[in-house]
Amino acid sequence: MNFILEALIRNLFYLSITIPFFNSAMQAMFGFDLNFIYILFLAFCFIYCFINGFSFYKTGMKWFYFFLFIFVIQTLQSVILTQEVNPIDTLYIQVISVVLGFCFSFFCLTVQISNILFDWTSWICLLLFSLVGILFSLGSFDLISLGVETQSRGIYNSSPISISILCCFSIICLFVTNMNIVIKFLLSIPFFILLWFLGSRGPVISLLGVVFFALVMIRNRNSKMLLFSCFFVFIPFLVSQVLSIRDTVSESDSERLMIVDSAFNLISSNPLFSYWGRFVTQTGFVYAHNFFMEMIVDAGLFYTISLISIILFILIRFFNVKHLFDRCELLVFFILVYVFCVLQFSLPSIEIQKIFLPLMFSSISLIIKKSSNLDGYRSVVLT
Repeated sequence: MNFILEALIRNLFYLSITIPFFNSAMQAMFGFDLNFIYILFLAFCFIYCFINGFSFYKTGMKWFYFFLFIFVIQTLQSVILTQEVNPIDTLYIQVISVVLGFCFSFFCLTVQISNILFDWTSWICLLLFSLVGILFSLGSFDLISLGVETQSRGIYNSSPISISILCCFSIICLFVTNMNIVIKFLLSIPFFILLWFLGSRGPVISLLGVVFFALVMIRNRNSKMLLFSCFFVFIPFLVSQVLSIRDTVSESDSERLMIVDSAFNLISSNPLFSYWGRFVTQTGFVYAHNFFMEMIVDAGLFYTISLISIILFILIRFFNVKHLFDRCELLVFFILVYVFCVLQFSLPSIEIQKIFLPLMFSSISLIIKKSSNLDGYRSVVLT
């Protein structure tokens, strides 16, 4: 029974990370919405913890309660401030996304769940679901052929950005495998080709940031050689190609500058008192294409500072105990850093909280778990 639940929870966790990037493809092809996976994950987590007991990492729960308090204050403030402007739909979507993120995070901070999320099968789960997402997003061989013939990247079931992110997830998974370096190199080539064709700058530049982060973290010589080749050959080449083949680059840049300028004006006018949905309500743009701008505009300054503080805590503690991690355990940190980087360019920051928060608190659990080897188990666990 436990074995089946553990397998389900592990697979649903990594599936939930990829869902935002190919759910639209599932809806387009089958009229099928995958958001029920989040509820399914929570249900299985509750059943597993009910059977095996609840034990929490103390430091993680302190951060969790602190951040939850900030969220509740921000939501109450949003309800009061939105009575005049009434962006109810946007408020509900954003609040539900963050609430899902907190519910996920609660179980990720339990010793029982965190122990089963990170093992040698982690990269297989994420790679498998990323591949499935890519295939559904591309649609069919006919659609792929049409895209190549017409040099059109916008005809697929998911956006080019979403497909590119799934490609980057796959490449990151290959980083942490124990495969031969030549096999890793060959397996990564199709993903780099697809990234080159799709021409999305944000995901590629974010991957460059993760490769740099990985160079600092990984100690294996062969893996470093692969990463160096990506860092100095493939990814800079991809960036240059993306910038050269996009005939809409200047138009895209102008639009983003306009969006950032609108966000900056909102922040300048009132940085402290904000509400969920403020950005789309007052600018007409869907999201700000920048994590810091959108978070301050919609979530407020205190919420944003709190989130950044937790991220800094993770990175500082991570560097202190990085020698204790194996490569599969590093996967969650690479994905966390990647999602954080790509939030600077291409994603709606508030809605992605439903996967970013669990990744963030999972990282805290893993850090505390490794630190317990030094500090002692009972000093870090609350039962």
